[in-house]
Amino acid sequence: MTRIALVALLALSACKQEQDPDFTPRAVNERTAALAGVVDGNNAFALDLFAAVNDRPDENLFISPFSVSSALAMTYAGARTETAAQMESVLHITSPAEVYHAQFGALTRDLDGDLGR
Repeated sequence: MTRIALVALLALSACKQEQDPDFTPRAVNERTAALAGVVDGNNAFALDLFAAVNDRPDENLFISPFSVSSALAMTYAGARTETAAQMESVLHITSPAEVYHAQFGALTRDLDGDLGR
């Protein structure tokens, strides 16, 4: 099973996406403080998640903390009162919900390669 996953990963990494020759990526320093807060929060959550699930440090572990935080961010949008407060703590959310969701969306677009084209 591990070999199949490795072959699939290698095959996908060999795929090349055409890029628009006129495309110029946005500079990192154009990111807002709110977006930096989301990135920092996601990094802190990723480390917390890894520590929580890494109960066998002598074995390999592969997780996608961004996928987990994306799903939890969508869930957070519907959370209220105590649940929302607990999610803010776990996800290291430091900005108001509407700012967090807007910036999380901007981060997702950046990672997807949509830098304002």
